[in-house]
Amino acid sequence: MSVDKKIIPFKPEHLMEFDSAIFEFFPDLEKRGRLYSENGPAYSAVINGKIWGCAGVILLWPGVGEAWAISILNAPQTFPIFFHKAVIQMLNRIIKLHELHRVQAAVRCDWEQAQKWIERIGFEREGLMRQYLPDHADCWRYAKVV
Repeated sequence: MSVDKKIIPFKPEHLMEFDSAIFEFFPDLEKRGRLYSENGPAYSAVINGKIWGCAGVILLWPGVGEAWAISILNAPQTFPIFFHKAVIQMLNRIIKLHELHRVQAAVRCDWEQAQKWIERIGFEREGLMRQYLPDHADCWRYAKVV
């Protein structure tokens, strides 16, 4: 069976295709989608016509951005090479286009798989952000300094 995989520009309505449980701390998906689309470049991964993941960088100030990513459960495990290459390609394009010298991201301390992956794409752990999320979960601050 053929699998049609592509990366397209992110649109706020792409978030509506995800299970709402992913956004338990962000009840207003429309507002969240606008935040992502209006504050920096972002892309969506489409597989067989369905949105499987979205990612981008919120431009904080000149040279610095905050990376974000959302995917359906097990999407990176189902298509690991596609997702890995797509994120690296997208991130490198954003860094170059927006002349970023730093891209940072928050990763939950209890999500070891995400920590290993973000390190594989070139981010380094910088420090602990205590009670960072709405559920008071701790996160690690990661950064890719170019």
